[in-house]
Amino acid sequence: MVHLMRLILALFLPLLSLQALGIGEESKRSSLEEYSVGRYSSVSTEPTQAQMDLLEVIIEIRFPQSINSVGQALENMLVNSGFRLAELDVADPNLSILLNSPLPNVHRSLGPVSLRTALNTLSGSSWDLIVDPVHRLVSFELKQDYNFSFERDGSVHE
Repeated sequence: MVHLMRLILALFLPLLSLQALGIGEESKRSSLEEYSVGRYSSVSTEPTQAQMDLLEVIIEIRFPQSINSVGQALENMLVNSGFRLAELDVADPNLSILLNSPLPNVHRSLGPVSLRTALNTLSGSSWDLIVDPVHRLVSFELKQDYNFSFERDGSVHE
């Protein structure tokens, strides 16, 4: 009987001590995802969604009165985002319509929303957000349903 108890202790004691020390398989797995910063606290070692997709960062912005156009607001919003507006010569030829549009008063304060949502909000439903993640550029293209012109034929004025 004593030999049986010693055998049981010999077999299970190392397992119990590994479990108590937190050296089990689960601990090894979680150490890749969490870093201990104290006895009872840890932080994730995984990047956040906003760090992986820069347009998913949550922003809250109030545009100063000196910003009067949508283009100025977009430029201001992209500061520190890692993105910038694409040059006009490579963008949709209609983009100047959006950029020169007056900033609606209701858009002077946005958030908290993702940067992507804020960009889509400022552009409105008639524009598609175009993202070049390689060069970290953003631009907008006029949706086909809105692709028309207000130019009038000379005969209308006659």
